[in-house]
Amino acid sequence: MGALARCGDRHDSDSGRRAGLCDRPRRCARENRALTPKAARGGTDGCVAAFVASEDRVRPNSVRSLSAVICAYNEAGRIGHVLKSVVQHPYIGEVIVVDDGSSDATAAEARSFAGVTVLTNSENRGKSWSLARGVAACSFDHVMLLDADLVGLSADHLTSLAAPVLDGVADVTISLRRDSFYRAIGIDFVSGERVLPRAVLMQVLAELHSASRWSAEVLINQLIIERKLRLAIVDWDAVTHASKLSKQGLAGAFADLRMVHDILAELSAVGLVRQTLALRHAARLS
Repeated sequence: MGALARCGDRHDSDSGRRAGLCDRPRRCARENRALTPKAARGGTDGCVAAFVASEDRVRPNSVRSLSAVICAYNEAGRIGHVLKSVVQHPYIGEVIVVDDGSSDATAAEARSFAGVTVLTNSENRGKSWSLARGVAACSFDHVMLLDADLVGLSADHLTSLAAPVLDGVADVTISLRRDSFYRAIGIDFVSGERVLPRAVLMQVLAELHSASRWSAEVLINQLIIERKLRLAIVDWDAVTHASKLSKQGLAGAFADLRMVHDILAELSAVGLVRQTLALRHAARLS
């Protein structure tokens, strides 16, 4: 994996504050835009500029096309299976794992793969914040977002997710998995696997940095709708994931409920249904 971009600095601790990240993200974000999916987006404020300029930013040295960002919390024994498919993929020029304050060997397992950059949060901050940190560190124009607990992932799945965007057929791709918890409750498009331009993610970076723990996908989805981006849906019927219940027991079941709560707090039940219908319509038009 010598072609992967490597970062010259170690990332064994949360460098947010010493890199100049705003310690009042909600206030900073509100000054630039309301923290709702319906807010007008564009531009960056001081908080975002500091985030982007942080030393987490990976220096590119590859001609490949994608940055892959994987947020992980206590995924030792699982993240390695995902990385085996990711690190050798010809479309992926760098892999960034954001370890969200894990208490297990997640970071060590990720670092065992040559060329993988590991950013470690000093405490558990949630997926939205971790995703913002990972995106800020990317050096390529397009980003592939992946969950760390996927089962059955292959290079062909990654190709199917990336190709429509890289070929210019779509602006954004989203995978739909048959086992998805969200598909079971009818909101298929809250999926952690997608490819999209980094510039799109940068437009919601401040919101991701200060959003609730699990609202990242609905924020990104709303931007897809507002900007009328071309959307392609990729079926990953053979890919599953390790459920929170299987990983954490009863605590995992409560974690799933907290995810739903965060999503509904961001958008409301009616808003979420409308978003899902709008995305399905956008996918049919693409």
